[in-house]
Amino acid sequence: MKIESISISYSTPAKNYSLKYQIGSELWYPELQIKSKRVPLPQGEQIQISLHPQTKIHITSAAIEMSHHYHADQRIFLNGYQSWTESKEYGIEAQLPPLRPVLAPIYWHYQMPLYGDYLFYPSNHKQGYLHGFTYSYIRQGNNYQFIGSLSEEKAFTIIQHQVPKKRIQILKDCDGMDISSETTIFDLFIGWGQDQKLYQQYFDLMGLPFQNQTDVTGWTSWYNYYTGITQEIISENLEAFASRRIPIDIFQIDDGYQQAVGDWLQTNTKFPAGMKVIADQIHQAGYKAGLWLAPFICEENSEIFRLKQDWILRDQKKNPLVAGYTHLWSGKFYALDFEHPEVREYLRQVFYRVLHEWDFDMVKLDFLYAVALQPRHGKTRGQLMAEAMNFLVELCREKQILGCGVPLGSVFGKVDFCRIGSDIGLSWEEWKLQSALRFRERVSSYSALQSTIHRRGLHQRAFINDPDVFLLRSENMRMNENQKKTIFILNLLFGGLLFTSDNLNQYSNDQIHLYSSQFPLKKRVIQQVQQDKDAFMIQMQSEEKNYVILANLTGHTRKMNLPTGRIYSMDTTFVQGSVTLSPYQTHCYLQVPALAGQVAGSNGHLFPAMDVDSLQGNASSGYVLSTQSFLLSVKVMIRVNEHTKKVKINRKWLTPKIWDSIHYVEVELQPKKRK
Repeated sequence: MKIESISISYSTPAKNYSLKYQIGSELWYPELQIKSKRVPLPQGEQIQISLHPQTKIHITSAAIEMSHHYHADQRIFLNGYQSWTESKEYGIEAQLPPLRPVLAPIYWHYQMPLYGDYLFYPSNHKQGYLHGFTYSYIRQGNNYQFIGSLSEEKAFTIIQHQVPKKRIQILKDCDGMDISSETTIFDLFIGWGQDQKLYQQYFDLMGLPFQNQTDVTGWTSWYNYYTGITQEIISENLEAFASRRIPIDIFQIDDGYQQAVGDWLQTNTKFPAGMKVIADQIHQAGYKAGLWLAPFICEENSEIFRLKQDWILRDQKKNPLVAGYTHLWSGKFYALDFEHPEVREYLRQVFYRVLHEWDFDMVKLDFLYAVALQPRHGKTRGQLMAEAMNFLVELCREKQILGCGVPLGSVFGKVDFCRIGSDIGLSWEEWKLQSALRFRERVSSYSALQSTIHRRGLHQRAFINDPDVFLLRSENMRMNENQKKTIFILNLLFGGLLFTSDNLNQYSNDQIHLYSSQFPLKKRVIQQVQQDKDAFMIQMQSEEKNYVILANLTGHTRKMNLPTGRIYSMDTTFVQGSVTLSPYQTHCYLQVPALAGQVAGSNGHLFPAMDVDSLQGNASSGYVLSTQSFLLSVKVMIRVNEHTKKVKINRKWLTPKIWDSIHYVEVELQPKKRK
């Protein structure tokens, strides 16, 4: 990648200007000085372009042109516009298919174009023209060429790959931008090397160090009950967790408790005791309490929409600005004018009541993109989004924020958790939305997994990744067992906010067994992800144990090779060489250690041996073994020397078994009692 030129277009009351120049010099133009800076870095360089106007000017466009020779084996990652936009790697001849004009009535009935970038940066339907937002990379094997914006405070950054022209354009969404003081229009990191080092440098430049914190588990009401929740449903599900002493962190109530979307201070008749009582019950069970809000929208039948029309944003025809549509509410919903003083004061009252009077610990803030639908008052979409997020952070202070439906670059370092994929569905894929409508913000389990895998570099740096929920239940479900388990495993691998919406009282014994096999949660480090179309081999490390996870996201059987050496799986015991995965199947494998006296496998955890608390001693004096599993009993395999005749485990003598050349003893343990 090589920077060729920078172009800026702007206007004053007297004249329009368009200019193009080379980086590295200070240039003066009528009423505008442009400065550029290029800083060498270990993994690349930082590029800064700043504008210094002598008076108020309007920026029409800003672009950096780069040359790049694409190769057939390269893959291009595109980060979509917001949380729900499908984000994954593409081949160099791929395309982002535009919405179909013939289906415009359907799109506009459901207001689909408003969820993405379709109206302000529509995709080019030609092959090899691919664009995304904030950051992108080109991957060839394990080598990456990375482009990332270090600030989205003034405007969104669009990165377009123009493969046929051997060119990359880095653009700013300047629509509505007026400036009268020094403004950094571009602040970029351009790097090359290995992915983990590139992400580290990228976020270090933003002052966002690695967040070395444990995963957060929980429950949310949405993906089982949707808007149909009641006080009784919430209490029943809370009791299901508390009575089993399941060690989740957050119990979150989603949409359906409020009088109407927008009328947050009024609960409906389904919650007669009010939200304070429910938050207290959640705390008494030992969990943090979470609540869903959509602060920048209101639905059609809300009191705000009926009585506070001056709070509603207006489109160019002075009509209320539609932000979307859902049949679960009263149809269309509308964007609030965040800059209206009364709207801000209302939101202060809402957040004070939710966080301090009701005493909720976390808020899930949804449909946040609505605040940036329309540039106004000399501000771009990106600037409005950034200012709105700064306002919400100020309101929440010490409380936690889960962001959702938001352009991700606008919340780097501002929220505790953020959704990084679409809503999962009760089926694997909504094929009509994918193939016919070409809607990239669709509800889709498949799309959610793609974004979860490919946005993994954000985890524990930009925020804690929320991959959306996993569902293991049988009722109210259209996915098969392989599909449900694949979502479960990949969420645990790549996510940090690990929620379900299942009612545990409806679980079978096998489902309780599978759900419990995620505990205890231990630190996991992704070492490498290899992809062959929609089949993935993921190498992961935890407490010096090495794991391999094979995932088949396709509807076809896939034969996949394992790394050399012996492998243990909770499902298939010891294996080596290659395995065949059924459609949508995922397996977790432990690479068996070469030395005796180490854990070679276990069946009490989704990731074998993570349930082992400690193994102390040696073959001559015997071993003391303990487990942290949440299952009723656990089998643990310990590798021993090939000459060992007997070995003592927890004061019991055992005779080794042999699989191929692996000598091991198998001991069954009862887990520690939960307090």
